[in-house]
Amino acid sequence: MPNAPIKRIFEKFHSLNKRSGLIVKNDRLVVAVSGGPDSMALLHFLNLLRKNLNLTLVVAHVHHGLQKQNDSALKLVKKTTHEMGFKFCSLKTDALKYAKCHKRSLEEAGRILRYSFFEEVARKCRMSKIVTAHTQDDQAETLLLRIVRGSGLRGLTAIAPKRKQGNALVIRPLLKCSKKELLDFLKSQKISFLKDPTNQQLDFTRNRVRLKLIPWLEQNLNPAVKEALSDLQDSCEPVQKFLDKTVEQKLRRLKLKKKKTGVALSIPKIARFEPVIASELLHKLYSMVRGDGKGISAVHRHNLEDLIYSSDGDKDLSLPGRIRARRKKSWLWFEKLGIIPPGD
Repeated sequence: MPNAPIKRIFEKFHSLNKRSGLIVKNDRLVVAVSGGPDSMALLHFLNLLRKNLNLTLVVAHVHHGLQKQNDSALKLVKKTTHEMGFKFCSLKTDALKYAKCHKRSLEEAGRILRYSFFEEVARKCRMSKIVTAHTQDDQAETLLLRIVRGSGLRGLTAIAPKRKQGNALVIRPLLKCSKKELLDFLKSQKISFLKDPTNQQLDFTRNRVRLKLIPWLEQNLNPAVKEALSDLQDSCEPVQKFLDKTVEQKLRRLKLKKKKTGVALSIPKIARFEPVIASELLHKLYSMVRGDGKGISAVHRHNLEDLIYSSDGDKDLSLPGRIRARRKKSWLWFEKLGIIPPGD
């Protein structure tokens, strides 16, 4: 009989897996492991699942080349991986240089480089899924950040249990587990891990949310605030999926104008839809031109709606990712301006 920490994690995994279909028998998985507590717990948890589900695992580790980051994590992950008998792939990169070149935050630059590498490993090793160690705490932090920055319904889906990444599928089997539960699991199994000192630096916005805002909310408003935010995400996700499906169906029946740099839809046709469908249509057109739907906030949506219902004639609106929305006569154009750097 497994001990209590292992039992809790298994129960939460099986509940999420039953609902979201994350891991099935004979899966081929790229496991993202940094050496921190969450990812080391993930690696050991998947190792426990391996035999019963006949899983094939490849471990991927990224060294971001930061001055404060030594090779300890690389050595720990490599040693653990070899002891388990898995294939190990690593990348040493310069996240700070990338951030400066592409005018990104250091956090975002690291994320772009990591996922690009994970996708490459999945392709080369013919793996179908990329597994990350996101937890309920990570989901709560992301949701709070989006709420305070101004988010529509799509933003409230926060970190979903699975999403597409190129030809692979990113899955988060520990998404309903708290960091405390993972630490209890590590302690009970005497598993080594490394702490990232940057997680305590308050100059990072996410760290302020984790170290200041969430504890305040737990102490003053709701001790179970992370669970409440997780439930909110669960409620929003199926609604957003329904809207996406509805928009796809309507878009197939609409006549679009297309050119090399953009796409356009008749403004009178957009205006005939219910506001929520019209808003999602605009987001879809933006996504078609940009290549993904990132960057659009509630403010951008409101500005796009103003552009449609404006009576001031032709107007332009700048959007994230060097995209321009342009009202020209009775058509709304979404156009790409120049080249968009990877992950912009």
